[in-house]
Amino acid sequence: MGVRDFYIPAMKGIIYTHLPDANIVDISHQIQSFNVIEGSTILKNAYSYFPKGTIHIVDVNSNYNSQPVYCVAQFKGYYFIGADNGLLPIVMETQPERMVEIGTTIVSHFPLKDVFIPAAIELGKGRKISELGPEIGGFTKLGLIAPAITQDSIRGNVMYIDSFKNVITNIHVDTFDQIRAGRRYQISFRKTESTSLICDAYGDVPEGEIVCIFGMSGYLEIAINKGTAASLLGLKVSESILIEFYD
Repeated sequence: MGVRDFYIPAMKGIIYTHLPDANIVDISHQIQSFNVIEGSTILKNAYSYFPKGTIHIVDVNSNYNSQPVYCVAQFKGYYFIGADNGLLPIVMETQPERMVEIGTTIVSHFPLKDVFIPAAIELGKGRKISELGPEIGGFTKLGLIAPAITQDSIRGNVMYIDSFKNVITNIHVDTFDQIRAGRRYQISFRKTESTSLICDAYGDVPEGEIVCIFGMSGYLEIAINKGTAASLLGLKVSESILIEFYD
């Protein structure tokens, strides 16, 4: 929704009216409109740094069809409130421990105000997730985007380009270490570019050189030291990244 208009402060006002002691943290209001992949990537890399019991309200492409399903999911000690539009499965990479449907009797063009925030307020008051709506088995619209893995390769995708134009993929360090098993490797992208070096920091290569690191999120990043990798390398979201392993 951005930060220019009145929507966000109005929503915060509703929460503070009912929960004066609430602590509201803005993760982002700059997600590209309707961009589920961008929203999921930001949330996935942020939510676990908050205290257990945190309520995450997710309003990206919530009116994704004429009959949207809204839900509250409980996962690893956190609550997530949003639409069953494929975003949350990317964040969790599995079904949540518990999930209920909310707002089943509400028709709204503004579910953040009419459905999500009322549910968050009820949770904030101490109500159990089971009291908010009927329990459902899990997400129906799975938007899982996982790398393709073989014995000798990992083929992932660009998931996000941050404000420094660093390119963040969906290849996690744990997956890399498991498949690599100590072998040499080569990372290829855009057909003509490749590297065989993953560094600990951006400054481990000279300025203007390509550098790959596993960032604070644990996912592989392609960057240029003090440069803009996405634009200089021509990389965009959803493009393929290939890692091949050699004995």
